[in-house]
Amino acid sequence: GVIDAGGGAAYYETDNYNFQKFDANDPETAPRGYLIRTNYSFSGEENKGYGYIRYTIALDILASKYKNGKISFEFLTNDVPRCLIHSFTNTDLTKSLPRNKQEDDYVFFPDYIPRYSTSAAVVIQGIKENESANLTTMWTILGFPPTSVVILVWLLDDGTLL
Repeated sequence: GVIDAGGGAAYYETDNYNFQKFDANDPETAPRGYLIRTNYSFSGEENKGYGYIRYTIALDILASKYKNGKISFEFLTNDVPRCLIHSFTNTDLTKSLPRNKQEDDYVFFPDYIPRYSTSAAVVIQGIKENESANLTTMWTILGFPPTSVVILVWLLDDGTLL
């Protein structure tokens, strides 16, 4: 996806020969004012591929938190990429944690938002009108989101990262 300093935002799906643009500012494309993507292709073949189960839970938890047109970065960095609810089975792994350190429990992560192969999560916070582009913030979770921390990154005028 891309954002610009004027509030524009879009997501692009690509294949080997084509691309499809999804404009987050288009009310037909994003009626709630945001786009959700979980490696699920909206422009590809229907009912094929992966990510639609993860998309469903992401859609549900965002819709439940979306109030007054605002979603906090805390919610987007703490709750969404670390959500352990499976939308198809309604399993919530946070409700079945081991009772003590002596109990082991191994869980396969096929269709939770954080998959076993998830290596990062990123939230880009744009700026308001007339704000400096230096205030654009990238909230980055490097590594498996349930076991990692959030790192803030800013781009300085000289192109270096802070």
